[in-house]
Amino acid sequence: MQSRKDKLRTIVEEYWRKDLPATTERMIRLKIESDLINDIIGPRRAGKTYLMFSIIEQLLENGVKKEATIYINFENRRLLPPSQEYFNDLIEIIYAKKLMEKHDLVYIFLDEVQRVNEWEKYVRSIYDEFKGRIKIFISGSTSKLTESDLGHLLTGRHLTTVVSPLSFKEFLSFKEYSVKNDFFIEQDIAVIKELLREYIEYGGFPEVVRSAPDKEELIQTLFMDIINRDILPKTKRRSEIVEDLAYFLCSNSGKLASFSKITRMLTSIGINVSVPTLEKYLTIMKDSFLFFDLKIYSYKVKDAMHYPRKIYCIDTGFVNFA
Repeated sequence: MQSRKDKLRTIVEEYWRKDLPATTERMIRLKIESDLINDIIGPRRAGKTYLMFSIIEQLLENGVKKEATIYINFENRRLLPPSQEYFNDLIEIIYAKKLMEKHDLVYIFLDEVQRVNEWEKYVRSIYDEFKGRIKIFISGSTSKLTESDLGHLLTGRHLTTVVSPLSFKEFLSFKEYSVKNDFFIEQDIAVIKELLREYIEYGGFPEVVRSAPDKEELIQTLFMDIINRDILPKTKRRSEIVEDLAYFLCSNSGKLASFSKITRMLTSIGINVSVPTLEKYLTIMKDSFLFFDLKIYSYKVKDAMHYPRKIYCIDTGFVNFA
């Protein structure tokens, strides 16, 4: 049976030997040249991992050796349960392979790093100790990645990039459609209208855009993955209320939402829940990038807080098929 350290060493060696998966360039730019930690956040399956692979491709094209890059996904089954000691094991591997002697800079990519308890302490320690020699990229499926109880440890040490589902321009790129002329003829307009119809209907999650059949089923799976893996573990109870609230907000995306009315509606069908509890659930859903909200514009903070807000789902595919 492999030791913890050997498991990590195996994963690193496999990464070095295997080809990177094919990626499509997105309109997202990270400040790779900065010494600061790059944290990449966004909803699950929106393309954070592939953005990391795209960055690695850019580094390789610019002459960086693949051995000078290390990619680790903390949701890899072989690394479960995630251990804080993996960070120390990683530094030991870097020393053992003499990577900092062979290369000017070593790039480490830590995917879904929030799965490791108190990861902030270790990432900060690595950053402070090896600044200028190790460049760190981290990703996570929560907006609170660097705003946790220990997030203050990274204050002034990181740059945040949000990865959302594809914009329409990115969608066209994924569909391999490019605008070649400044003037659209009738054929161009017809094609773009059809692609826009598909974009509005099925949304912009890359996996959905790439798939031909079973788009609806895949959208429903993505929706439940966000609820089950990113939202329910934080609510800890009453999963039926969370799911009902998510479906309700999804089906009423873009409409004014009053939590007092939602509470009365749930009470009428035998579900007792308070307004503060629903507000808490919405906050968790927003942190997981399932929804975002807009308050009314007012110079008075009291009015902005008092009046109903509009709540939007992160993806139109969820609105149509979840």
